[in-house]
Formats: sequence, structure tokens, C-alpha cells
Amino acid sequence: VQPDAAAAAAAASVVSAAVAGAVDALRLAVLKARTCGDASIPASEAAALALETAVVSHKNALAQAGVDVTQEHLHHALTLARLLAISYGDAEVSAAHVNRASELEVAREKRLIAA
Repeated sequence: VQPDAAAAAAAASVVSAAVAGAVDALRLAVLKARTCGDASIPASEAAALALETAVVSHKNALAQAGVDVTQEHLHHALTLARLLAISYGDAEVSAAHVNRASELEVAREKRLIAA
């Protein structure tokens, strides 16, 4: 079987178009994640209360472990909840996003301690 130059060129153009589309989709997702920080993804009142509760319990657990909790911990928790909301395609951060982000963060910290 002899390779056909025209078929190879056609296949290459299809692959490059698919790759370009995937790259554009990835760029759009990253752009959406980077620009949602201020008011683009609002948090409901229930989510704000859940975030406060999760941060307080997380702060207490860290303090008991001897970690000095800073303002960055609140920012980190809020960022995780926002990214989780974006990953689900939701327009608002909900209490469920906050609680799930908190669960994931606690699991991550347990893995770090065990390692």
C-alpha cells in the first residue's frame, strides 16, 4: 500500500483543525476561570453562610494543628468554590459548591499529612 499525499494532507488538516478547536476551548475555559473573581459569579446568601461555617471549622482544625490561619485561607476557600461552580457550568456559587470544595480540601490536606 502506497501512502497517498492528498489523503495525508487532508488528514493533517482535519487533525490540525480539531487541535485548534480543542486549544480554543481550553483557552476559553481558562479565561472564564481567571476572570470570574469579582462579580461575574455571585454567591447566594446560603453559600455565604456555608462558606463562613466551612472556613471557621477549617480555621479551627488548622489552629489545632498549630497552623497560623491567614486571610489567604478565606481567599483560597472562595476560589475553590468558584472554580467548582465554573466546572459544573453554574452561574452562581451555591452552598453545595462551598461544601464540596471544603470536602475536597480536607481530603487533600489529609493526603498531604499521610505522605
